[in-house]
Amino acid sequence: MQKFIQTIECSVRYVKLQPDGRTLDAREVWLVEARSYGEAQNRLGLALSKYAQDGADGLFVQQMKSVYYAEHLTDEEAAKQRYWRVRVKLTDRNPDTGKESSVTQQWLVRADTMGRATKLATETMGDSCEMVAVTELKYNGYIER
Repeated sequence: MQKFIQTIECSVRYVKLQPDGRTLDAREVWLVEARSYGEAQNRLGLALSKYAQDGADGLFVQQMKSVYYAEHLTDEEAAKQRYWRVRVKLTDRNPDTGKESSVTQQWLVRADTMGRATKLATETMGDSCEMVAVTELKYNGYIER
């Protein structure tokens, strides 16, 4: 049984302090590894408190939803923080009956470009995998466990 990594997609709004002292009304989407919405909100508040004008108290989480990824892949040379959802189809053949079965998984890949994300996923896939789709995700960041 494949163990999926539970991540929670959080849409947040807060007053963000700029390096020059100005403030900006920020609306961002973050991905947080957490077991519950409460844990995700706490971890997000801690991570963003240094950027928020009033600390974690000025942070308003507008929406949360669970997203499950089977793999998290990162291009170590990635200069930009761009995220891609790669849908992969895994095919398996039962040796006794000869029947094929397939399942589709989502992988989260961090890479500069779609080409680099595709290359990283292709290098990770085995012979029984095929890539179905690659989609860019608009995440501002990822908070790991």
